[in-house]
Amino acid sequence: MTRKLLKTYNIQNLALLHLAISRPKPPPIVMVGVVQIAYWAAYLKALKVEEASRIAALVYVYPIFVFPMAYFFLGEALSIGDIFGDLLLVLSGILISFRPGTNICSLIRSPAIEFVFLFWIFYATYLCAQVILLTLSTNGIS
Repeated sequence: MTRKLLKTYNIQNLALLHLAISRPKPPPIVMVGVVQIAYWAAYLKALKVEEASRIAALVYVYPIFVFPMAYFFLGEALSIGDIFGDLLLVLSGILISFRPGTNICSLIRSPAIEFVFLFWIFYATYLCAQVILLTLSTNGIS
């Protein structure tokens, strides 16, 4: 399973690399690069203000933003399993980053939550834009 995921990820990156090298850089491709830089900047800023273990747990909650974006912009349908999995991701992210002896509000008041939120938004935008660009490039539209 992991090997298949890595192959898929590498194929997508190679396809985007080919798209970036073989053609002039139209504005959408440049914007995807800018969004990628923005989500990395937000991630690194969050790491500066909070423990890495808490940030790592919160970062992987990004599907809660990808699902709605994929539904509205890509026309993908969400199954009940997707919604249930989304809820489990949120719950697990909260439980992992929760410190014993503190209340749940300390997570919400964390100085890093703003940067993690920006990471979620930018990363979800990047993933949806990547799918759109790959679809356009395979259909021969530049």
